[in-house]
Amino acid sequence: MWIYVAISIFLWLLLKWYRNKEIIGNYGNRYIVITGCDSGFGYSLTKKLDKLGFYVFAGCLTGEGLAKLNEETSSKVKPFMLDVSKTESIERAFEFVQLNLPQNTGMVETTRIFLPLVLKTKGRVVNITSVAGRIAVLYGPYAVSKHAAEGYSDALRRELYKRGVSVHIIEPGCFKTRITDPDVTCNAIDVYYDKLQMDIQDYFGPVFLKQYKKTVKKGLTIGACSDIDHVINAYVHALTAKLP
Repeated sequence: MWIYVAISIFLWLLLKWYRNKEIIGNYGNRYIVITGCDSGFGYSLTKKLDKLGFYVFAGCLTGEGLAKLNEETSSKVKPFMLDVSKTESIERAFEFVQLNLPQNTGMVETTRIFLPLVLKTKGRVVNITSVAGRIAVLYGPYAVSKHAAEGYSDALRRELYKRGVSVHIIEPGCFKTRITDPDVTCNAIDVYYDKLQMDIQDYFGPVFLKQYKKTVKKGLTIGACSDIDHVINAYVHALTAKLP
């Protein structure tokens, strides 16, 4: 009996390995839109996909980030200004992408505005969330936002799969990017603390604030992984595998 169980497990693992190895191919005719490309995951993913031969529309929040990508990537990468917190900026980005696309070309994006293009060509949506979308660790509001992002992605997946569009999420742990820079994070804590009502500031007090920042700084310094290729490779797999 146990031998049949072992054989079944082996065959299942073999099938899983084979499915993960299958890729869509034809990278040179595929177009991808990425947001947050000034630094971190978005920046590294843009450069990785450029090397693989994809056409990439790279949304940058700053002119500095845009100029950097123009210098460091090929002509297949088209950086553009994008502030995802402003609807008008997203709509301008949509127009930019439309104007720079050959006819009948597909892409992957995560926003409502780009969804008609994804539906048209049966593309896929890849959203980045976080391990905080599964476990509510430090930073309550951050965990809440990531749980919401995972719920949204799951709902979107169920709504779109019959239309030929697949939805995928990537859940990074703690990696060394700008968002996990200890100094940047501690400065942000000071800014938000100063915005609190005085009675709340008095409740926590300066001793708590100092200890909290010390704990955060220690956690980000020791616990953050410097090799973000783990995340970039997961992105590439989600974008290129036939069955991610």
